[in-house]
Amino acid sequence: MLHLEGKVAVVTGAGRGIGRGVAEELAANGASVVVNDIGAELDGTGGSSSIAQGVVDDIMASGGNAVASGDSVTTWDGGQRIIETALDSFGRIDIVVTVAGILRDRMLYNMTEEEWDDVIAVHMKGTFTVVRHAAPIFRQQRGGRIITFSSGSGLVGSIGQSNYGAAKSGIAGFTKVLAKDLGKYGVTANSIAPRAETRMIASIPGNIQEMMVERGALPQSDELPWEPRDVAPFVAYLATDGAAQINGQVFLVYGGNVSHLSLPRRVNTIYAPNPPGYWELDELDRLAPKVLLQGSQSITGGSAFAEINPGSKAPAPAVTKAINGKRLEGRVAVVTGSGRGIGRGVAKLLASEGASIVVNDVGAALDGQGEDSTPAAQVVEEISELGGRAVASYHSVATAEGGANIVQQALDEFGRLDIVVTPAGILRDRMIFNMAEEEWDDGGQSNYGAAKDAIAGFTRVVAKELARYNATANIISPGASTRMTDSVPDSTRAMRAGEFPPPMEGMLTSEPDQVAPMVVWLCTDAAEGVSGNIFHCSGNRVSLMNHPVPHRSIYKDGRWTVDELSAVVPETIGMDLINPAPKQD
Repeated sequence: MLHLEGKVAVVTGAGRGIGRGVAEELAANGASVVVNDIGAELDGTGGSSSIAQGVVDDIMASGGNAVASGDSVTTWDGGQRIIETALDSFGRIDIVVTVAGILRDRMLYNMTEEEWDDVIAVHMKGTFTVVRHAAPIFRQQRGGRIITFSSGSGLVGSIGQSNYGAAKSGIAGFTKVLAKDLGKYGVTANSIAPRAETRMIASIPGNIQEMMVERGALPQSDELPWEPRDVAPFVAYLATDGAAQINGQVFLVYGGNVSHLSLPRRVNTIYAPNPPGYWELDELDRLAPKVLLQGSQSITGGSAFAEINPGSKAPAPAVTKAINGKRLEGRVAVVTGSGRGIGRGVAKLLASEGASIVVNDVGAALDGQGEDSTPAAQVVEEISELGGRAVASYHSVATAEGGANIVQQALDEFGRLDIVVTPAGILRDRMIFNMAEEEWDDGGQSNYGAAKDAIAGFTRVVAKELARYNATANIISPGASTRMTDSVPDSTRAMRAGEFPPPMEGMLTSEPDQVAPMVVWLCTDAAEGVSGNIFHCSGNRVSLMNHPVPHRSIYKDGRWTVDELSAVVPETIGMDLINPAPKQD
């Protein structure tokens, strides 16, 4: 049966490996395919048009229909031309699959700005440019399938891949927002985290490959190889009409295995008494290790997709070393975006515990425009009036030079650096089908969702890379009433109301300053063994969030077919999946 007869698909990165397998599988199921690949090397350099054309020739020889595209996904114009190729060649577009990617592996402390930018450009912006130009068409025709490619190792974080971890986690976040933005128009967006023996895997240094094998991200040498083409049938299944209710999900796919990965959820939550609902560090000393972190597994060890063990022993709290009653006496902290809101509260509480603070804020508007030295200077004045030490920094975090200058200012003013907290951010809310390239590049919520999940993926890798140096890295997912939340349009606020209901009157709070205590606690000696975790901090409650793990799986000894998946998935891994934005008539 030709499940995709009459459909038109675009597949990026389709010249080799997984992308090639996907293009061939879609064509075998009746789709006409735009095979996009610039034929570059793994690091993104070079190029050859013959790579994509070779796949087209093979598809045509097998009785399929395909055309080649050599446009780059890293530019706005390139993404537009790829979609136009489908329209010019076949008259329509129904399916977009974004496989294109490169590797620039490097430990964070040796990584260049170019190595970071190149990976983000191909993976994250490359996904955006193609999807952005397909989205208005899908919206108009009230239907379409978007399948992005994340990564198993990218989602859990592999040493030497902070850029890759950020990019792949960001793609997963982007996809979840796409599902909500476009679902009501009959469009679905799902992400695949594949495992396969490809040239990307072959390029990873041997010592890192060994660690990935230990964590389950790669097969043991005596196991059957994970063929790239084995990923393709499930991708093709998601492109069919039979998968119309599967939306906003992430799947781990390799060999004969297909697993649904868990979406973010709270594992444990602690509450501060209300009123006043403000955490004291002594309370966090008592409750965080024994209650909040009970059952957690450090991201720095264990398997790549290890299940959380509720019965595991919680980490023992370290002895807090306080000087003159202050836990952070003699420490130096940089806090970005600390002129207002959450960052301001963090800076002031760190200072109250004895830390010297670099208060960094350019004073920009919510959209990132303009500059104003007043917010940072005012926080410095407030800290100084309370007997603390602080200096203002007006360097931008948006450039490598700005970041270097912020760190150097801490060293110049205070002689060391112990703590970095990064609340700085902007909003450029726009639905995906209306979003401009500039709005994506600067930070809907598809851009914001991608950026924030990317930060989580980046932090997981940093936690692993810096563990040997006794440094920790954790992620704060805050919930607070700030100028960012106040700027969200009423229509958008109403659309999200079902996801996160507003706090009950008199029971739950959401003040920006209430995020600070957990941040500060993580900077103290009491949290010296806590790393790689995500904490949702909102008012008088703090929650430990889960990492992605296989939730439900199907397995076949051999390669799946689309017919088999169509019969099995609805009754197994698909039966409890909730579409976050069902199609509206």
